[in-house]
Amino acid sequence: MENQYHILENLFPPEIVNIILHYNKQSEAKEIIKHYTNLITNKTSSLKFLLKEVLNSYNISHSFQYNLINLNNELLFHLKRVINSNYSREKYSHYFWLSLINIFSRSLMNYYNYLLFNNKTANTKLKNNKSYILLKKTIVSWFKLCLKHNVNLALYINNKTLKYKFIYVNSKNIEPLHNFNKFLYAPLVYDDNMSLDYMFCKSYLSNYLLIM
Repeated sequence: MENQYHILENLFPPEIVNIILHYNKQSEAKEIIKHYTNLITNKTSSLKFLLKEVLNSYNISHSFQYNLINLNNELLFHLKRVINSNYSREKYSHYFWLSLINIFSRSLMNYYNYLLFNNKTANTKLKNNKSYILLKKTIVSWFKLCLKHNVNLALYINNKTLKYKFIYVNSKNIEPLHNFNKFLYAPLVYDDNMSLDYMFCKSYLSNYLLIM
């Protein structure tokens, strides 16, 4: 800025130089404000998108079948933005994140079961299935969200030889999850030694859509 000032001083009268510098400061301030406004808008829209998709996948039809979550690159993009963004703890409490992660886990497990029992994707063929590859990427990001919010998980291992199939563990104390292949049920989020109720989580999160 000092070099710029000397150059302008040699080209224009002091009055003009002051006007130019004042305008530059205003422009920089506007760009900074615009930048942070865009950040806030983008991260809020991404969270809202993710929340809608997760809640929609938990709507129970008359046949008691859960809707499949719409897994695609757009959802993965918004999920990664949510992970990389910081949100107000006053507006989005710890329980908000626990509820979102809990329902999201069930949605991903339902999607995995759908692929597993689909005629075109027998267990041996899942490895190269494009939908399964996308599911694994989403599970990896879901687990990163668990780590970010220090989530406690109850894991039900699908192994007949184990005496205790339920394992209660903090997400930071286990190896990163890349799939749900070893689980009989979706990983449960628990708080104060109690697993969260899915329907209560859904009702709690639905209220947030009204204020976002």
